[in-house]
Amino acid sequence: MEKPGEKKIIEVDNRRAGYFWFERHPEPKEIFINSIQIDEQFQRKGLGTEVINWLLKEARNRNLEFVRCVVQKNNVHARKFFAKNKFEFIEETKSGILVERRVEIK
Repeated sequence: MEKPGEKKIIEVDNRRAGYFWFERHPEPKEIFINSIQIDEQFQRKGLGTEVINWLLKEARNRNLEFVRCVVQKNNVHARKFFAKNKFEFIEETKSGILVERRVEIK
């Protein structure tokens, strides 16, 4: 069964470098990131930050207020990545830690 949301392929020089999967939720005015997967050889080159910037712009264009995600508690790299990209750690859930970044209205 197809899962809800939208998947986008990340390409570098016509090569697949990964993908991201997200959902737009008009209530509670958010884009929720289900997954960002970047192949190891393409990690730490700014692609994840480009994805975040694209999602923030998408949220702004749709008058949404937040980009949110649940990060697994034991995923230290993901936690550092979201902290570096100015996400706030909101609360612990059963499945991980809810993080969010408020969309800046321009």
